[in-house]
Amino acid sequence: MTTAFDPDHPMPWVDPRDIGDVVAARLLSDTWQGRLVQAVHGPEDLTFHQVAQILTEALGRPVRLDLVSDDGVRDALRAAGLPPSAVEGIVGMTAGSRDVVPEQARDLLTTTPTRLSGWAHAHLRPLLER
Repeated sequence: MTTAFDPDHPMPWVDPRDIGDVVAARLLSDTWQGRLVQAVHGPEDLTFHQVAQILTEALGRPVRLDLVSDDGVRDALRAAGLPPSAVEGIVGMTAGSRDVVPEQARDLLTTTPTRLSGWAHAHLRPLLER
């Protein structure tokens, strides 16, 4: 697992299906009008070290954490064939996300249910068994 983020900084990990559930509930609500920012935090904040350990356990094989610099991200994206504007956009987004503080605190409404371990068992592990 490769990252340019601080491996010891905890952050939310959210199942994409949980995001979809939040969006669907909001759109189908008779009380919703106009514009609203709705945070989704996942059930717990995890460091990249914790994520690597959770994935190791869920997949039954070691997941190693590789730290890269912004220049390392640039090199990898260029090697993948991305145009310079996309490379700089992704590197800029990554750099700008490092110190983001969630606009909405974790609470009952913003905390989604699916843990990373459950998601990995349901979605990643079966891919290894093919």
